[in-house]
Amino acid sequence: MELRALNAQYARRHGLPFIIHVRGHDKAQIFEALRTRARRETHEEQAAAFEQIASITRRRLRALFSLA
Repeated sequence: MELRALNAQYARRHGLPFIIHVRGHDKAQIFEALRTRARRETHEEQAAAFEQIASITRRRLRALFSLA
């Protein structure tokens, strides 16, 4: 329930979904990141989203090509 509410708040404020590379984060850290990032400026969040996408992509490519 809280996750849905926080995601909705984030999406309303920034116009994009909350993206985080969950590896290396526990549930409490993810919730805290969502709460913190929901309050930031949209241009900061766009940059953060791209950073998270890049991190996820790097990990997946390493796994795909056995570079991990």
